[in-house]
Amino acid sequence: MTTPTARRLGLRPAHRFPRHAHEGWSFGLVYTGSVRLWSAGTWFQASHGLATVLPPGEVHEGVAEQRTGLSYATVSAPEHFVAEAIGTGQTPSFERLIPADRIRRLVVAAWHTAPEERREAIVAAVAEIFPDVGSSRTPRRASELVVAAKRALDADFLQAVNVRSLAERLDVTPATLIRSFHEYVGLPPYAYVLSRRVDLARQLLDSGVRPAEAAQRAAFYDQAHLNRHFVRLVGVPPGSYLRS
Repeated sequence: MTTPTARRLGLRPAHRFPRHAHEGWSFGLVYTGSVRLWSAGTWFQASHGLATVLPPGEVHEGVAEQRTGLSYATVSAPEHFVAEAIGTGQTPSFERLIPADRIRRLVVAAWHTAPEERREAIVAAVAEIFPDVGSSRTPRRASELVVAAKRALDADFLQAVNVRSLAERLDVTPATLIRSFHEYVGLPPYAYVLSRRVDLARQLLDSGVRPAEAAQRAAFYDQAHLNRHFVRLVGVPPGSYLRS
């Protein structure tokens, strides 16, 4: 399945986009400057702190700020990817201007180098962009759903994670699972799995295992992948931790 792609672009002052449309979803994150956009018969302004959402096939045009131009990131996502990520099988409702943090998570996710992490981080970010969709196919208490999901993840946290498949097994949409899990546990499902893997790597280091082997045994893509998350959660790189 084709996954979203991210690009960071800089446009000269007063650059004008003629009217056009994209095959898939287009998400924009403004870093500096601003852009005036027209879509669905309305003009609106996007600047730092805001992000734009444009659905597949919607004709739009835009003009970059006349003085400073525009620096922004854009993420292109296939229509079927978004539909599968939120689990509705249909086009969700959305707002054309949303807080930047939701799109920022999608941009960061699209730049991940570890394939499993990139896939799961993108699914989680897409679910957060459309917060009002993805209700359960079979109504169930959120607490029961999270207990079942956590039990499944704890049992197989060293195996490849696929939240879409887990959600299907639990008879809910991926968006429902991600939001419920985040609310009750404090982390999205895949972030929780990463924390379990880091904890295992820490235990392996405590027993004298070298960082490269610890990364492999704790199911990280490579040692650099372990280093990034180990520093984030423990505060120091694995090598420094081992020497402490």
